[in-house]
Amino acid sequence: MKPNQYKVIQTNPGAMLFEGQTITPYYEDDNEIIINVAGAAFDHHIRKSGELFKNHLQPIGGK
Repeated sequence: MKPNQYKVIQTNPGAMLFEGQTITPYYEDDNEIIINVAGAAFDHHIRKSGELFKNHLQPIGGK
């Protein structure tokens, strides 16, 4: 599956996601995305069925 891009629609400073930011995961499947956010100590595994995904990310298409 080719990774989509996602727009951050609501800031979450703890996850280092800021409104207006565009995120391109380096891995994506039907259940999760994995992103590397600059300045974070580790990669973020975000489940597509979870609240973080639903409340903070909006798909905007492929690369």
